[in-house]
Amino acid sequence: MKERLDTVRAKVQALTTKVKANYYPTADWISYLEAKHLLLLNYCQPLVYYSLRKAKKFLINGYPVVRSLVEIRLFLEKIRPIDKKLQYQVENLTKVTTSTTEDVGPSGKEL
Repeated sequence: MKERLDTVRAKVQALTTKVKANYYPTADWISYLEAKHLLLLNYCQPLVYYSLRKAKKFLINGYPVVRSLVEIRLFLEKIRPIDKKLQYQVENLTKVTTSTTEDVGPSGKEL
């Protein structure tokens, strides 16, 4: 799970860096991507804590982490229509970003 989170974080940071540098003409909706990125990160934290409590067979009824998970999940469901509208653009930018980051070596120089 941590490896996937690190992969997503690296891809999103690479994409937002390029957008902020006006590499892509998408500055109008980059704040949405940043907000969603933070929302997903904030969802992962209580989810891990919840999973840990469940794994150790602790009670979770009435625990604040459950309310936090429900609230964040509701936000994610409310923004789903926006995701669908931007899905094509985000996929294209992700493909371009992935291809350009693969062309760059660990030292930051082109291969």
